[in-house]
Amino acid sequence: MLRPASAGREHREPHAVVAASARLVGVGAARLPCLHWTALFAPAGTSPNIVKKLNTDIGKILHSPKVRQTLESQGAISGAGTSADMSALFNVEIAKWAQLIHERNIKPD
Repeated sequence: MLRPASAGREHREPHAVVAASARLVGVGAARLPCLHWTALFAPAGTSPNIVKKLNTDIGKILHSPKVRQTLESQGAISGAGTSADMSALFNVEIAKWAQLIHERNIKPD
């Protein structure tokens, strides 16, 4: 398990490896904004109608007042988008992190 080093974290996982924050390794927030997002995936080949139905229903749930309030109380922002929105976000995230990995010559241990 990997957890970022942060003074704002309430819980410390005893078996987690601490990762230095981007600021500690010289990457400023303006250069490398880091967002946490969660996505739901369906198996390849799932009918577009099923994907659309799931997306619509989950979007309604995420935008319900109770769920929004719960998420916001945890510091999260509820949001929903289309499969195309998620694909676009993936492409941006992959390019951003690939560039950082390349620039910093990051290698797996």
